[in-house]
Amino acid sequence: MKTPNTLLRIFASLTLVTMAAISAYLTYSFCYEIGSLIHASMMIAIIGLLLDLVK
Repeated sequence: MKTPNTLLRIFASLTLVTMAAISAYLTYSFCYEIGSLIHASMMIAIIGLLLDLVK
């Protein structure tokens, strides 16, 4: 049986990964919409994802 400390670490890790994925998705969506206004949606979205990964 796993100790409470191990379960807490697993929960914290899953929360961190989930929040990072949500942040990346929202950044991509936002940058894609901004990029579509200047007809460079994929380029701006990729730049946004790269900046989100660096963060």
